Amino acid sequence: MAKATTKKKDKKKAAKPSAPKVTAPKAAAKTTALTKTEQRDLVKKTEIRWEEVTTSLRGRRRQAAADIIQYRFDVGAFAIELMDDRVKELGKKLYGDRTVKQLCEALNESSSTVHTCIKFARKCDAKELDYFKKHEWPWRAISSIVTVDDAKEYKRLKDDFESKRFENSDQLKDAVKEVNDKARDDGTKDGRKGSPTAKSMIRSFNMSCNMLATKLLPNFLTAVKTFKKDVSKMDADSAEAVAKDLKESVKAVSTLTKMAERATSILDEIDL
Repeated sequence: MAKATTKKKDKKKAAKPSAPKVTAPKAAAKTTALTKTEQRDLVKKTEIRWEEVTTSLRGRRRQAAADIIQYRFDVGAFAIELMDDRVKELGKKLYGDRTVKQLCEALNESSSTVHTCIKFARKCDAKELDYFKKHEWPWRAISSIVTVDDAKEYKRLKDDFESKRFENSDQLKDAVKEVNDKARDDGTKDGRKGSPTAKSMIRSFNMSCNMLATKLLPNFLTAVKTFKKDVSKMDADSAEAVAKDLKESVKAVSTLTKMAERATSILDEIDL
């Protein structure tokens, strides 16, 4: 009897495992097609939503454009007010460098931006300010056109930009540059209204010369001195390119020497 029981247990152990049951996927729930009325209502709701959102975004964009224009104008007007007050206090003309520097630090703006804001505030009255805000002019375009002194050219460029004759602000900027360059060549560009003053030109020249003498020239001379050593490690094309650049350097140094001699001669004629 014990042996029979053992055999049955052995048969059970030897039996193959049954295959897992496969459950058939449930049929997808049937969707009911929208009626024509429901379709029209859905389209109408989508159109209403589109109109609401785009109108809201458009209004925010218009307000943001107006705010930045007003902000730039207010910065320039405040700078002018501060400079005028200091002129009255000190009784002499000021260039405004200190005022601009303080505003740059307080507002985290660049000096070029603050100077342009000053030009903007000097150039435009309340009516012109409202025009730029109403027509959503980008600041890049405003900062360019306010440097134009000639009233006819100013109006022409403004009308051309408004009528989309310029594809973008960069094209307007290029057109403004042409107008200002021509005005300077003709002698009609007032140096106090956009073109560099003698003071800023001389200061810029001194800074450039200082950089040339303390950084550019020493680095250039170091590169020239080590050229023979470095060229041995270069491939043929690179060595040829550097040699070509050095020939251009010879011409540049010659030109600088001649200009320096001329500048020295002119400065000697001035009783400093």
